[in-house]
Amino acid sequence: HPLVGQTPPNREEVLLEHLFHGQLVCFAYLLLAFLGGLAIGNLAGAQVLRTRADPRVVMGALCVASGIAALDTLLLVVFAQVGFHVFAGIVATAMLVGATFPVALRLRFEGLAWFGRTIGSVYAWNTAGSIAGAFAAGFALIPLLGSQRTWIALAALHVLAGAAVLARSSRPRLALWAGSAGALAVAVCALLLPRDALVRA
Repeated sequence: HPLVGQTPPNREEVLLEHLFHGQLVCFAYLLLAFLGGLAIGNLAGAQVLRTRADPRVVMGALCVASGIAALDTLLLVVFAQVGFHVFAGIVATAMLVGATFPVALRLRFEGLAWFGRTIGSVYAWNTAGSIAGAFAAGFALIPLLGSQRTWIALAALHVLAGAAVLARSSRPRLALWAGSAGALAVAVCALLLPRDALVRA
């Protein structure tokens, strides 16, 4: 029962409250999946660097794999429409992206005397890239291309960057194979998915 002098909420207010609460919970789960995946990826990337693997090969493979994983997540959102599957796809993609950070530190490492400067510069460029990417996606790409095409375009950019890094690594032939696999995934999503598939999902 409402308190004396308090107006009981109408049906629209109740619906808006439930809608806002649902969106807030959804955002919290997405944030948990993304940040948790980044943290796990950072740890995994550091462990990989303890081996003798070429950091350029690792970086290129991670970029291509993260692009393909992002496209897989798009397909899960469109077709699976099951929260757990989408959650797992986001975690997997974030893990691959997160693993690139320690690899980037290793590629920029110039000796212990410059270690602090290396960390600072990589963190600065990473933050600047995140800000620029969020601004470009929110104010340019999504209004121009739509959410679905922006998703595919950014995944393609990951694949292209990874193939370019692999081409300059100790195993340049991997660039052709990895780039082909990534290009196939991009083509499948770009050509087979309806333009409004993400909206209808």
